[in-house]
Amino acid sequence: MCRNNKLGSLATRYSLREALLPINNLILITQDSVEIRINLSIYYKIIDPKLVYNTIENYEVALTDLVKSNLFDQARQLKIAEIIKNKQDINISVKKETAAIIRNWGISVEKLEFSYINSSDIILK
Repeated sequence: MCRNNKLGSLATRYSLREALLPINNLILITQDSVEIRINLSIYYKIIDPKLVYNTIENYEVALTDLVKSNLFDQARQLKIAEIIKNKQDINISVKKETAAIIRNWGISVEKLEFSYINSSDIILK
């Protein structure tokens, strides 16, 4: 994809393959004020490069911030026991909320995976 401007031609390339955005050591605070540290993997795919180019300047930062925001919101509404019990439901909910927004960006979230870093601390509490 090329765009002409006064300085010349500017080309931007996007991979249409599935890509990974890792987020390490993310801290979530639950409704009962328990701190959870997680590692998060966002698997996404660019489905419309022209839309990505024309819509959002740094899609990886925006996608990361959006997913983190959705996770923070989910964690604030649930107690630690509910988060542990409903990990898959939280995953689906965050993916659905994120997908509704990024559809207009030309990006698709293929899957989200998260794992607990301090899971032994969580079980002890």
